[in-house]
Amino acid sequence: MKFFINQLIGKNIKTNDTWKKMVKKGRKLANIDLDKIVEIPMSLQGLKACKVLSGEGIKVNITSISYSAQALLAARAGADYISPVIENIKGVDTVKEISEMFKREKIKTKIIFEKKEMPLYTANYA
Repeated sequence: MKFFINQLIGKNIKTNDTWKKMVKKGRKLANIDLDKIVEIPMSLQGLKACKVLSGEGIKVNITSISYSAQALLAARAGADYISPVIENIKGVDTVKEISEMFKREKIKTKIIFEKKEMPLYTANYA
Protein backbone atom coordinates (compact mmCIF):
# COMPACT_ATOMS: atom_id res chain seq x y z
CA MET A 1 0.00 0.00 0.00
CA LYS A 2 2.79 2.44 0.91
CA PHE A 3 4.44 1.84 -2.47
CA PHE A 4 1.13 2.53 -4.21
CA ILE A 5 0.63 5.81 -2.34
CA ASN A 6 4.22 6.87 -3.04
CA GLN A 7 3.72 6.20 -6.75
CA LEU A 8 0.45 8.11 -6.78
CA ILE A 9 1.41 11.29 -4.94
CA GLY A 10 5.18 11.22 -4.70
CA LYS A 11 7.38 10.01 -1.88
CA ASN A 12 6.52 12.80 0.55
CA ILE A 13 5.92 16.50 0.89
CA LYS A 14 9.25 18.28 0.72
CA THR A 15 10.44 21.50 2.31
CA ASN A 16 11.11 23.10 -1.07
CA ASP A 17 7.59 22.36 -2.35
CA THR A 18 5.34 25.38 -2.82
CA TRP A 19 2.30 25.58 -0.56
CA LYS A 20 0.09 24.84 -3.58
CA LYS A 21 2.05 21.67 -4.32
CA MET A 22 1.84 20.65 -0.65
CA VAL A 23 -1.93 21.19 -0.68
CA LYS A 24 -2.29 19.16 -3.88
CA LYS A 25 -0.31 16.23 -2.42
CA GLY A 26 -2.14 16.49 0.90
CA ARG A 27 -5.54 16.37 -0.80
CA LYS A 28 -4.52 13.33 -2.85
CA LEU A 29 -3.38 11.55 0.29
CA ALA A 30 -6.59 12.45 2.15
CA ASN A 31 -8.69 11.15 -0.76
CA ILE A 32 -6.96 7.79 -0.47
CA ASP A 33 -7.25 7.53 3.32
CA LEU A 34 -9.39 10.02 5.25
CA ASP A 35 -7.78 8.95 8.53
CA LYS A 36 -4.28 9.66 7.23
CA ILE A 37 -2.37 12.50 8.84
CA VAL A 38 -0.61 14.65 6.25
CA GLU A 39 2.93 15.53 7.33
CA ILE A 40 4.13 18.96 6.27
CA PRO A 41 7.54 20.44 7.10
CA MET A 42 7.74 23.63 9.15
CA SER A 43 8.21 26.53 6.75
CA LEU A 44 6.22 29.54 5.59
CA GLN A 45 4.98 27.46 2.65
CA GLY A 46 4.11 24.62 5.03
CA LEU A 47 2.09 26.92 7.28
CA LYS A 48 0.11 28.21 4.29
CA ALA A 49 -0.60 24.64 3.19
CA CYS A 50 -1.58 23.66 6.74
CA LYS A 51 -4.12 26.48 6.92
CA VAL A 52 -5.76 25.36 3.67
CA LEU A 53 -5.75 21.62 4.43
CA SER A 54 -6.92 21.96 8.04
CA GLY A 55 -9.68 24.29 6.80
CA GLU A 56 -10.84 21.40 4.63
CA GLY A 57 -10.89 19.02 7.60
CA ILE A 58 -7.68 17.22 6.65
CA LYS A 59 -5.50 16.25 9.63
CA VAL A 60 -2.06 17.86 9.51
CA ASN A 61 1.18 17.24 11.40
CA ILE A 62 3.78 20.01 11.10
CA THR A 63 7.22 18.42 11.38
CA SER A 64 10.72 19.72 12.13
CA ILE A 65 9.62 22.11 14.89
CA SER A 66 12.74 23.52 16.57
CA TYR A 67 11.36 26.45 18.59
CA SER A 68 8.27 27.14 20.67
CA ALA A 69 7.37 30.08 18.40
CA GLN A 70 7.20 27.66 15.46
CA ALA A 71 4.90 25.40 17.47
CA LEU A 72 2.59 28.33 18.17
CA LEU A 73 2.54 29.33 14.49
CA ALA A 74 1.74 25.73 13.50
CA ALA A 75 -1.09 25.53 16.04
CA ARG A 76 -2.54 28.85 14.87
CA ALA A 77 -2.36 27.60 11.26
CA GLY A 78 -4.61 24.70 12.29
CA ALA A 79 -2.14 21.83 12.78
CA ASP A 80 -3.67 18.89 14.62
CA TYR A 81 -0.19 17.70 15.59
CA ILE A 82 3.35 19.01 15.75
CA SER A 83 6.56 16.97 15.75
CA PRO A 84 9.42 18.74 17.50
CA VAL A 85 13.03 17.93 16.78
CA ILE A 86 14.80 16.40 19.78
CA GLU A 87 18.50 15.95 19.23
CA ASN A 88 19.88 17.16 22.54
CA ILE A 89 18.85 18.55 25.92
CA LYS A 90 17.84 21.86 24.31
CA GLY A 91 15.28 19.94 22.28
CA VAL A 92 13.88 18.38 25.44
CA ASP A 93 13.61 21.82 27.06
CA THR A 94 11.85 23.15 23.96
CA VAL A 95 9.27 20.35 24.11
CA LYS A 96 8.63 21.11 27.77
CA GLU A 97 8.23 24.80 26.93
CA ILE A 98 5.82 23.99 24.08
CA SER A 99 3.78 21.68 26.30
CA GLU A 100 3.48 24.32 29.02
CA MET A 101 2.54 26.99 26.46
CA PHE A 102 -0.14 24.78 24.90
CA LYS A 103 -1.65 24.08 28.33
CA ARG A 104 -1.55 27.74 29.36
CA GLU A 105 -3.09 28.94 26.08
CA LYS A 106 -5.55 26.00 25.94
CA ILE A 107 -4.22 24.93 22.54
CA LYS A 108 -5.54 21.55 21.39
CA THR A 109 -2.68 20.75 19.00
CA LYS A 110 -0.97 17.57 20.17
CA ILE A 111 2.77 17.02 20.45
CA ILE A 112 3.95 13.78 18.84
CA PHE A 113 7.36 12.36 18.07
CA GLU A 114 8.76 10.59 15.06
CA LYS A 115 9.78 6.95 15.50
CA LYS A 116 13.44 7.83 15.80
CA GLU A 117 12.84 9.99 18.89
CA MET A 118 13.45 8.36 22.24
CA PRO A 119 10.23 7.25 24.04
CA LEU A 120 11.67 8.45 27.35
CA TYR A 121 11.22 12.05 26.20
CA THR A 122 7.51 11.47 25.68
CA ALA A 123 7.04 10.02 29.15
CA ASN A 124 9.01 12.70 30.96
CA TYR A 125 8.31 15.91 29.11
CA ALA A 126 5.10 15.87 27.08
